[in-house]
Amino acid sequence: MLAVVGDFNLRNLRLMTFSSDENFALQLDREDPLRDCREKFSLPLGKDDKPVIYFAGNSLGLMPKSARQIVDEELDNWAKLGVDAHHATGTPWYSYHEALRDHGIRTTKRCANRRRASLAQTHSK
Repeated sequence: MLAVVGDFNLRNLRLMTFSSDENFALQLDREDPLRDCREKFSLPLGKDDKPVIYFAGNSLGLMPKSARQIVDEELDNWAKLGVDAHHATGTPWYSYHEALRDHGIRTTKRCANRRRASLAQTHSK
């Protein structure tokens, strides 16, 4: 089987012959420009204490390691400020959708390596 690899810029595409061999998969892993992103997520461990293969279509995905601190900060704001936390913090809840929308689009573009692509984010105003 032939596979096209590289980014979406046609000048950077190359053809390779696909192999189901483990060494081929390990080579692709070494060449993956997103390989360092793995360290930013908590990986669930299986019974053998090795990371599980995580394919869950109806899931939030792997938990970013930064999520716990961010959620704890919001819970602290809620505890200290009550309803005023909607407007009174550096991360106001009332307009969260705007920050999430803008950040989501920037992150998607960055992850797509600023490639020309159609981007869509659901549930944003």
